[in-house]
Amino acid sequence: MSARDQSVCAEAEECEDWDISADIRVGLEAGLDMEKARHVAAMRDIQRAYLELLEVMEYPVDQNGRTHDLNILLAGGRDEVTQSTPMAIAWTAALYGFRRSADPLIKKRRFANLEGVYPNACTWVDVKAPDDAERDLQPGDYSADRLRPPDVRGLAARRDGEGPMVMSQWHTKAEVRYTDEPRPEES
Repeated sequence: MSARDQSVCAEAEECEDWDISADIRVGLEAGLDMEKARHVAAMRDIQRAYLELLEVMEYPVDQNGRTHDLNILLAGGRDEVTQSTPMAIAWTAALYGFRRSADPLIKKRRFANLEGVYPNACTWVDVKAPDDAERDLQPGDYSADRLRPPDVRGLAARRDGEGPMVMSQWHTKAEVRYTDEPRPEES
Protein backbone atom coordinates (compact mmCIF):
# COMPACT_ATOMS: atom_id res chain seq x y z
CA MET A 1 0.00 0.00 0.00
CA SER A 2 1.36 3.39 -0.90
CA ALA A 3 2.01 6.11 1.64
CA ARG A 4 -0.85 8.09 0.13
CA ASP A 5 -3.26 5.12 0.54
CA GLN A 6 -2.12 4.62 4.14
CA SER A 7 -2.75 8.28 4.95
CA VAL A 8 -6.23 8.08 3.35
CA CYS A 9 -7.04 4.97 5.42
CA ALA A 10 -5.74 6.62 8.60
CA GLU A 11 -7.87 9.70 7.90
CA ALA A 12 -10.93 7.50 7.24
CA GLU A 13 -10.44 5.72 10.59
CA GLU A 14 -10.10 9.08 12.30
CA CYS A 15 -13.39 10.21 10.70
CA GLU A 16 -15.07 7.05 12.01
CA ASP A 17 -13.90 8.03 15.49
CA TRP A 18 -15.67 11.38 15.05
CA ASP A 19 -18.96 9.57 14.47
CA ILE A 20 -18.74 7.80 17.83
CA SER A 21 -20.79 9.58 20.45
CA ALA A 22 -19.37 10.42 23.84
CA ASP A 23 -21.67 7.83 25.44
CA ILE A 24 -20.42 5.06 23.15
CA ARG A 25 -16.85 6.16 23.78
CA VAL A 26 -17.47 5.74 27.55
CA GLY A 27 -18.42 2.10 26.96
CA LEU A 28 -15.48 1.46 24.61
CA GLU A 29 -13.01 3.01 27.06
CA ALA A 30 -14.42 0.71 29.75
CA GLY A 31 -13.43 -2.26 27.59
CA LEU A 32 -16.84 -3.14 26.16
CA ASP A 33 -17.36 -4.25 22.59
CA MET A 34 -19.27 -1.96 20.21
CA GLU A 35 -22.65 -3.66 20.74
CA LYS A 36 -22.48 -3.37 24.53
CA ALA A 37 -21.12 0.18 24.27
CA ARG A 38 -24.16 1.12 22.14
CA HIS A 39 -26.41 -0.42 24.80
CA VAL A 40 -24.67 1.69 27.47
CA ALA A 41 -25.19 4.78 25.30
CA ALA A 42 -28.90 3.97 24.89
CA MET A 43 -29.34 3.55 28.66
CA ARG A 44 -27.55 6.83 29.34
CA ASP A 45 -29.93 8.54 26.89
CA ILE A 46 -32.92 7.00 28.70
CA GLN A 47 -31.56 8.16 32.05
CA ARG A 48 -31.06 11.72 30.79
CA ALA A 49 -34.64 11.77 29.44
CA TYR A 50 -35.94 10.34 32.73
CA LEU A 51 -34.21 13.04 34.78
CA GLU A 52 -35.45 15.76 32.44
CA LEU A 53 -39.03 14.44 32.69
CA LEU A 54 -38.77 14.37 36.49
CA GLU A 55 -37.60 17.98 36.44
CA VAL A 56 -40.56 18.98 34.28
CA MET A 57 -43.05 17.14 36.53
CA GLU A 58 -42.37 19.37 39.54
CA TYR A 59 -45.61 21.31 40.03
CA PRO A 60 -46.92 21.00 36.45
CA VAL A 61 -49.49 23.51 35.23
CA ASP A 62 -52.50 22.47 33.15
CA GLN A 63 -53.94 24.30 30.16
CA ASN A 64 -56.22 26.31 32.48
CA GLY A 65 -53.32 27.60 34.58
CA ARG A 66 -53.94 25.35 37.61
CA THR A 67 -50.81 24.11 39.35
CA HIS A 68 -50.80 20.44 40.36
CA ASP A 69 -48.97 19.18 43.43
CA LEU A 70 -47.67 15.70 42.67
CA ASN A 71 -45.83 15.42 46.01
CA ILE A 72 -48.74 13.49 47.49
CA LEU A 73 -48.59 10.70 44.92
CA LEU A 74 -46.41 8.44 47.02
CA ALA A 75 -46.78 4.68 47.01
CA GLY A 76 -45.17 1.91 48.99
CA GLY A 77 -45.17 0.62 52.50
CA ARG A 78 -42.75 0.06 55.34
CA ASP A 79 -41.19 -3.00 53.71
CA GLU A 80 -40.96 -1.52 50.23
CA VAL A 81 -38.78 1.17 48.78
CA THR A 82 -41.00 4.23 48.60
CA GLN A 83 -41.22 5.56 45.07
CA SER A 84 -43.45 8.22 43.71
CA THR A 85 -45.92 8.05 40.89
CA PRO A 86 -44.16 10.87 38.99
CA MET A 87 -41.00 8.74 38.99
CA ALA A 88 -42.93 5.83 37.51
CA ILE A 89 -44.53 8.05 34.87
CA ALA A 90 -41.19 9.62 33.92
CA TRP A 91 -39.44 6.23 33.70
CA THR A 92 -42.22 4.72 31.59
CA ALA A 93 -42.28 7.74 29.27
CA ALA A 94 -38.48 7.69 28.88
CA LEU A 95 -38.51 3.98 28.05
CA TYR A 96 -41.36 4.59 25.60
CA GLY A 97 -39.16 7.06 23.75
CA PHE A 98 -40.27 10.49 24.87
CA ARG A 99 -37.51 13.03 24.36
CA ARG A 100 -37.59 16.80 24.09
CA SER A 101 -37.77 17.70 20.42
CA ALA A 102 -38.43 21.44 20.55
CA ASP A 103 -37.07 24.46 22.33
CA PRO A 104 -38.89 25.09 25.61
CA LEU A 105 -41.42 27.91 25.83
CA ILE A 106 -41.48 27.93 29.66
CA LYS A 107 -38.92 27.61 32.43
CA LYS A 108 -39.00 26.75 36.11
CA ARG A 109 -38.71 29.56 38.66
CA ARG A 110 -38.23 28.62 42.31
CA PHE A 111 -40.16 30.39 45.04
CA ALA A 112 -37.80 32.35 47.26
CA ASN A 113 -38.37 33.80 50.73
CA LEU A 114 -42.05 32.88 50.90
CA GLU A 115 -43.47 31.45 54.09
CA GLY A 116 -45.84 28.50 53.98
CA VAL A 117 -44.62 26.90 50.75
CA TYR A 118 -42.73 23.68 50.18
CA PRO A 119 -38.94 24.03 49.95
CA ASN A 120 -39.01 22.68 46.36
CA ALA A 121 -41.97 24.84 45.29
CA CYS A 122 -41.71 26.44 41.89
CA THR A 123 -43.79 28.00 39.19
CA TRP A 124 -43.49 27.88 35.42
CA VAL A 125 -42.97 31.15 33.59
CA ASP A 126 -42.19 32.29 30.05
CA VAL A 127 -38.56 31.61 29.10
CA LYS A 128 -38.09 35.37 28.67
CA ALA A 129 -39.35 36.18 32.18
CA PRO A 130 -36.81 37.18 34.84
CA ASP A 131 -35.37 34.38 36.99
CA ASP A 132 -36.33 36.33 40.11
CA ALA A 133 -39.97 37.14 40.99
CA GLU A 134 -38.96 40.45 42.60
CA ARG A 135 -37.64 41.63 39.22
CA ASP A 136 -40.87 40.46 37.58
CA LEU A 137 -43.16 42.36 39.99
CA GLN A 138 -44.69 45.43 38.31
CA PRO A 139 -46.36 48.42 40.05
CA GLY A 140 -49.76 47.49 38.56
CA ASP A 141 -49.67 43.84 39.72
CA TYR A 142 -52.23 42.73 42.29
CA SER A 143 -52.85 39.48 44.15
CA ALA A 144 -56.02 38.41 42.30
CA ASP A 145 -54.54 38.80 38.79
CA ARG A 146 -54.68 35.23 37.44
CA LEU A 147 -52.62 36.24 34.39
CA ARG A 148 -49.54 36.73 36.58
CA PRO A 149 -47.48 33.87 38.06
CA PRO A 150 -48.33 32.84 41.64
CA ASP A 151 -45.00 34.03 43.04
CA VAL A 152 -45.60 37.52 41.63
CA ARG A 153 -49.18 37.52 42.98
CA GLY A 154 -47.82 36.58 46.42
CA LEU A 155 -45.31 39.42 46.32
CA ALA A 156 -48.06 41.84 45.26
CA ALA A 157 -50.21 40.68 48.20
CA ARG A 158 -47.33 41.18 50.63
CA ARG A 159 -46.57 44.62 49.14
CA ASP A 160 -50.23 45.66 49.44
CA GLY A 161 -50.50 44.43 53.05
CA GLU A 162 -52.84 41.55 52.33
CA GLY A 163 -52.66 38.54 54.62
CA PRO A 164 -52.23 34.98 53.42
CA MET A 165 -55.14 33.70 51.36
CA VAL A 166 -57.09 30.84 52.94
CA MET A 167 -58.48 28.69 50.17
CA SER A 168 -61.00 26.67 52.18
CA GLN A 169 -62.15 26.16 55.73
CA TRP A 170 -63.36 23.01 57.46
CA HIS A 171 -67.13 22.85 57.20
CA THR A 172 -67.62 20.14 59.82
CA LYS A 173 -65.77 19.58 63.04
CA ALA A 174 -63.72 16.40 63.01
CA GLU A 175 -64.81 13.75 65.51
CA VAL A 176 -62.27 11.21 66.69
CA ARG A 177 -63.34 8.03 68.50
CA TYR A 178 -60.89 5.82 70.29
CA THR A 179 -61.63 2.13 70.64
CA ASP A 180 -59.62 0.49 73.38
CA GLU A 181 -59.99 -3.18 72.49
CA PRO A 182 -57.42 -5.86 71.89
CA ARG A 183 -56.78 -6.63 68.23
CA PRO A 184 -58.05 -9.97 66.94
CA GLU A 185 -55.35 -12.54 66.39
CA GLU A 186 -54.30 -13.08 62.79
CA SER A 187 -54.71 -16.58 61.47
